[in-house]
Amino acid sequence: LPAWALLWLAVPTPLDLDLRLITSLQRFTARAGSAILDIWPFEVLHMMSGTIVEVPGKRLLVEEACSGIHSLFAGLACTVFFVLWVRRPWIRGTLLVVTAVLWVLASNIARVVVITYTFTNWDINLAEGVVHTIFGLVLFAITLSLIVSTDRLFLFLTPRRFVLRSKAAEEA
Repeated sequence: LPAWALLWLAVPTPLDLDLRLITSLQRFTARAGSAILDIWPFEVLHMMSGTIVEVPGKRLLVEEACSGIHSLFAGLACTVFFVLWVRRPWIRGTLLVVTAVLWVLASNIARVVVITYTFTNWDINLAEGVVHTIFGLVLFAITLSLIVSTDRLFLFLTPRRFVLRSKAAEEA
């Protein structure tokens, strides 16, 4: 079942719904990143032009990949696989998938903020090349760690008697 669920996530959506999702993710990530860059302690001088963050000396485009479509599908695939692999109850699994979406969105917003902040304050360009790829992989690993941590939090918040009943049902 985990393998089938993973394969179903690879099927393209009908009616170009994935393109609509990509553009809405781009806009959301850019706006949220801009809002965070406006507040203390960041207070980065920037201007938004669609999905482009303009800072003095550079235009940083929030592209499809950076807006989170790849990390969203990969994060969802990993989460669904994890939920099915460890046989989480459907309510907990659904909550974990929802929180996975939130963690991926937070990670992509953090990517925009960190790239813009490091460029404007330290003149370090994390937006291109191998450094950009490594930075994305590190953020994805952190996101997966946060998803597993959320699963452990749900386990902690689950009443003890429910956990004992679930284990007894699995053993039977």
